[in-house]
Amino acid sequence: METLKTAEERTLYCQRIMKKHPDRIPVIIEESDKIKLDNYKYLLPKEATLATFLSIIRTKINTTEKQALFTFVKSYNGYIMCPLSETMENLYKTHRSEDNFLYMKFGIENTFG
Repeated sequence: METLKTAEERTLYCQRIMKKHPDRIPVIIEESDKIKLDNYKYLLPKEATLATFLSIIRTKINTTEKQALFTFVKSYNGYIMCPLSETMENLYKTHRSEDNFLYMKFGIENTFG
């Protein structure tokens, strides 16, 4: 994973991605103690829903059927939960950061049974 230290480096990197893939949304998953992923950067289709992305992440991590996976989107005032029916394009327009990435976190809780 390319390390981008400054806001300017992240902004330039995102601009290159958006120019090359104008139909995609650049997403960065912030690390969590409970969830380990091989890849923390994603380019998602604009028309994909949050539920679609959640199902992609669920296949990449080890969870049981008794665990619920929660999605949090970084907003200007902290992390918020968004409807799973929301498209990635709408989330991006509303919650993208100053460096033009959409930042997200996932949480796991034992909720069923």
